[in-house]
Amino acid sequence: MKYQSNYLLLLLTAFITSGIQKDAYASVTTSFQEHDITRKVKILAIKNPDRRPLQSFLYGLEAAEKFQSFAPKADVGFQLLPQQNVRVNIQGLNLRLVSSDAEAVIPMEEDGFFRLDKNMSKGQQEDIEVIVSTKSGTTRFQSAVRSPNLLVNEKRLGDLRLQCEMDWAMNKRDLTFLMKVSLSMGASVCQSKKVAIAFAEPRRFTSVSLEEGERKIFVYKGKAVNRYVPPIYDQSWGNDAKLTFEYETEIAE
Repeated sequence: MKYQSNYLLLLLTAFITSGIQKDAYASVTTSFQEHDITRKVKILAIKNPDRRPLQSFLYGLEAAEKFQSFAPKADVGFQLLPQQNVRVNIQGLNLRLVSSDAEAVIPMEEDGFFRLDKNMSKGQQEDIEVIVSTKSGTTRFQSAVRSPNLLVNEKRLGDLRLQCEMDWAMNKRDLTFLMKVSLSMGASVCQSKKVAIAFAEPRRFTSVSLEEGERKIFVYKGKAVNRYVPPIYDQSWGNDAKLTFEYETEIAE
């Protein structure tokens, strides 16, 4: 089974392989220290579910610590999102931490945002996976960085820089040697002009502007889309530079 990398890098897609689950109902004991619970749960096991090793998320959290200066006040976590052109109700899904002998439910907000503790389950990390209650290829993961005091149509450039570093840390080990060589990058794609880093929005928009002080540019302006390429590599823009989205007007049925 293969599942697609959660992060959209133009010309870049990473895959990880994992095993196949059989159809079954399972009654298992959850006893993960970080959740401080031990209880019985009954869960429908989906055949060939979306999944990812816990270790890849921990790489992302290590990057969040390393590059914390990009967004020092942000709430840092991850987000479960539908794959492109796939209809799925994220609110109807659940996330689980699963090892060979235990599992625990991961609390998830309505928009798919969830948190993981980088110190969880030490000594067992290689055995643990994050599993989604839906079939493979339906959903994707990405890091999520949320600084306070922003409107719903605003983002900080520093938040996007940190998100990029987290996603790169999560995905770079899954690239083929040829892809790594062809990109010819140093420490991070996020700081390179050679790679266009595309970010996705859940809502379609007609423009994205970037503003800092009296300086303002349009990152995108045109027909409604849901992807954009901000200049996160450009150090002439500070981390507090703000992106503002003009969302497509929704027509009531």
